[in-house]
Amino acid sequence: MKPDAFKDFDTSYWQPKNKVWMAEREQQWREIEKLLYGQHKGKKATAIIKRYFFKGTLPDWEKLQDWDNEDGHLDLMLFLYLHPCQDEEVLRPLRDAYMSSYQVKPRDIMAGLYSLTSIACITSCGGGFRVAHCEVVEKEIPHLASELRALPPVGKKPPYIYYKELLMHTQGNNERLFRLMRPDPKQVSFHLPGEQHKTRMPAYSYDDLWTWSQWLTLELPLNLGAQDMLFQYDLPLETWYCQCVLDSVPTSYAYLQLLLIALYRIANFKQQAEDDERRAHFSRKLICMFNEREFTPAFKTIWEHVKTGGVEVESPWEHEYGAVSSALLDATRRAE
Repeated sequence: MKPDAFKDFDTSYWQPKNKVWMAEREQQWREIEKLLYGQHKGKKATAIIKRYFFKGTLPDWEKLQDWDNEDGHLDLMLFLYLHPCQDEEVLRPLRDAYMSSYQVKPRDIMAGLYSLTSIACITSCGGGFRVAHCEVVEKEIPHLASELRALPPVGKKPPYIYYKELLMHTQGNNERLFRLMRPDPKQVSFHLPGEQHKTRMPAYSYDDLWTWSQWLTLELPLNLGAQDMLFQYDLPLETWYCQCVLDSVPTSYAYLQLLLIALYRIANFKQQAEDDERRAHFSRKLICMFNEREFTPAFKTIWEHVKTGGVEVESPWEHEYGAVSSALLDATRRAE
């Protein structure tokens, strides 16, 4: 019989009989529920997560062995994020128990890792929110619909399409969750329970520079989802560097064009207001990294081309950027 990693799971951090504690959890749950809805968690998954959030009740792993919903239920990120205690000394052993448990499905570990990147990077850099049809929201989460910001109607003439905005955030916990799930910046793989071969961590690449550059184009003020962009913090950025330092740069014209725009935005970002220091600091950190640390000669050549003024971009801070002028890009076009 395989050992139960959760045999001595401590539920004393949950206080369901404490009215003040429960009132605080009820208020927090409204934001959590919006996050889960934005992650496309179904009713069954949400119910499993809710029992854990309020009572510390773990999923019935055995009954969920045939769970076929790709959106999962209590994945690694949610397991750590929704625990009442935020002390990392308490949560690290729980992370280890989750990742070593034969009851947990490997995909629940991977789903947690991917979820954090999705919420804290891709969505954050895209504005920090996802959208849903008003009529669907009012039908599926009517008790939350009035709390969601309505977006301008879409369409040139009636019938218009109406959307609501779902802020996607972990209440400022992105850095802490990353530190718990990926403490070693050089780790690229790990053993999943019951698996013979190592499983690769979610990978990073130069593609991320384009995503990060979109964060630099967002209008102020940044909402909660956009403020907490993951890679502004040291450990996530160092993890990205450790994976990409020796990566080759794709040589296609289309790829190079986006990379040049991304690097142009990073090199030329100007702080727009006093409360925009987080993005200004991020661009300075990247510039310092590109200047002082090791990268492949190909990337260094491209970066030198950008920072010495070899690239001009029309409307670089707009979503619909304009023409890109670059001798390096022209040479690539001729070579294809």
